[in-house]
Amino acid sequence: MSDGSLSQDEIDALLQGTDDVDTMTGGLMGGGDLVESPLSQAEHSSFLDLMNSASGNIGGALGAMVGRSVSLSNPRLEVVSPDDLQNQLSNEVVEIKMDFESGATGEHSYIIEVDTAKTIAGLMMGQEAGDLTEASLSAVSEAMNVICGNELNTIGTQVKRELRTSPPTINKTDKSGLIFNSNEFVKVVYDFNIEGAGVTPLVELFGLNIVKDITSAITPATNQAGGGKKQQQQQMGNQQMMGGMQQPNMMGGQQMMGGMQQPNMMGGQQMMGGNPYMMNQQMMGGMQPNMMGGQQMNPYMMNQPMMGGQQPQVQNVQFSNFNAGHQDAQGGNINLLMDVNMELTVELGRTKKSIKDILGMGEGTVIELDKLAGEPVDILVNGKLIARGEVVVIDENFGVRVTEIISPMERIRDFS
Repeated sequence: MSDGSLSQDEIDALLQGTDDVDTMTGGLMGGGDLVESPLSQAEHSSFLDLMNSASGNIGGALGAMVGRSVSLSNPRLEVVSPDDLQNQLSNEVVEIKMDFESGATGEHSYIIEVDTAKTIAGLMMGQEAGDLTEASLSAVSEAMNVICGNELNTIGTQVKRELRTSPPTINKTDKSGLIFNSNEFVKVVYDFNIEGAGVTPLVELFGLNIVKDITSAITPATNQAGGGKKQQQQQMGNQQMMGGMQQPNMMGGQQMMGGMQQPNMMGGQQMMGGNPYMMNQQMMGGMQPNMMGGQQMNPYMMNQPMMGGQQPQVQNVQFSNFNAGHQDAQGGNINLLMDVNMELTVELGRTKKSIKDILGMGEGTVIELDKLAGEPVDILVNGKLIARGEVVVIDENFGVRVTEIISPMERIRDFS
């Protein structure tokens, strides 16, 4: 304005803070006119918080690869068009494109200065920074892939999604050679600090649909929490209303009881010389209608048997006999075990050899066992000794004739 005064909208924007001003306007775009941002204030704040959290986890992973301290900090968020982006970039840049494919879909890329790419390539390859060759660009692509991977893990944990991107494609080009399919991007600019190389800007571009998709997974939780608080307040209000309604009813019941006591007492005084049993019946009969009008009788009290009434019938408990069925089931289980196959082994004997003797074995080597000739061999089932026998020949096969069954005591001794 010519008089230097501010409009009401500008005053409200200043009161909300500089961050909210950027959110509402999306920055100064084209001639300095204020343009409404396609991101709401909640979406802007949620996504900026995600970027702050993600950038804090990136430096350590990349620093371990290049052997120097690396940090990404101070993310700034802005919605831009492709034309505005080209006006803000240097003439020659390096673009690393990794579009979102799973968890969210849309365009996504990193843009760095050529000198920054040379520094990263030199550190990754362990040599002085030089021209960007194919090998150098591949090293830069690997470094940016590490940055993107850590970022996706952080964001995916926050939104409870598995985010994946396409394999990185790197390109050194003029800014006019950048090709975009989206009309609007969310541009995030970081301070990229490499130890010994200074601070340079690192630009990350998200398709607007990606940001809205990710923030939509965060904002419903906030709205649900607010809705729960509102519902709780409504329930408290209903309880207060119910409490207010109960008090008049209780007072009405007391007034009715008080009004009834007076005539009943009068009737009782008149009948002092008569039958006291009749007096009690009149008092009870006069009180019953008023009590029903003031309160509802407890259903439990209504179900109780009257004094002097019929006694409840008591019967002895009769238990079913499960012995026959249990025995049949047990026999069936044992029959199932009968078909289980077990490994039976015949052991001729054992011995111990040193590693030198084992390595020196060859064709014709004779190994002496601890069993004597003619001594019974051991019969094992699943590695446990159950019997002993002697070796026999059946046609062309060896066999064993059982000569001794191991007693239960010996088996227990072997287990111990």
